[in-house]
Amino acid sequence: VNAILSGYMQGSSYVPTVSQAFGNQVHEGMASALHDHTMNWKVDLDIGGTSNQIEMDYVVPWRFEDQAGRLWTTKRLNKMIAETEFGMNMNPATPMKFVVQSTEETNSWGTPRGYALHATPHHQVYPEDDPALASFAWTKYNVAVTKHSDQEWTSSMEQDDIFPGAPALDFDTYLDEEGIVGEDLVLWITSGTYHIPHSEDVPVTPTTHGNRAGFTLIPFNYFDENAAMDVSDLFGADGNVPDEEKPLPKIMEWANGGGCVPSFDNIPSTFAANA
Repeated sequence: VNAILSGYMQGSSYVPTVSQAFGNQVHEGMASALHDHTMNWKVDLDIGGTSNQIEMDYVVPWRFEDQAGRLWTTKRLNKMIAETEFGMNMNPATPMKFVVQSTEETNSWGTPRGYALHATPHHQVYPEDDPALASFAWTKYNVAVTKHSDQEWTSSMEQDDIFPGAPALDFDTYLDEEGIVGEDLVLWITSGTYHIPHSEDVPVTPTTHGNRAGFTLIPFNYFDENAAMDVSDLFGADGNVPDEEKPLPKIMEWANGGGCVPSFDNIPSTFAANA
């Protein structure tokens, strides 16, 4: 999922010193203020069914001593299973892999089948005691995990902008410590960017300046190998190539002899579609 942000900025009259504290002068007599573009996606994943869990694989240093008494450092994984509903921020200084796993199905190697989340992080700078924060509490987390509930269908409502101090929906009420091991789980993924207006945003914000939000879900031990191996080849060869089909089939013959090109019993030596 990749959302590229563009449009016409909301402007105001430029006031020297004051406007510079909140943004930039972007045109003659015109300023525009700092703002953010933040999006939240509700992602209901069912990995091998609805019995799922969250595993977080943290990369941590591991030190060991050799026979000469020298201390060396390598890296290892600290794997943790989340027990209850939570919201969290992903910190690049604490590398980790966020994985939604099946608790019932494994791949051929005995590893739980799953999908990993890669998101563009967005960090909220509002303090916890700001009364308006309840109206957009979902922005506090890069990702939150809840047990599926039909009553929890959205992270915010239109009325929240009208009454910021008393929102119609406070997302934090979803995080009520329900167990999430072996359950039907929902991810609430937040991504976005802080937009500091600049003169190149006039008359319209370009799409090439990094103003984007999104996330990626990738198979993580879901398959037994690279899924591209299941894609059919355009042609195959068994090494028995007629002279009239050289030189390209000869190259295929050499490759096939080295194990680079698969050999298919049901495909003749001539070019054939592997359909």
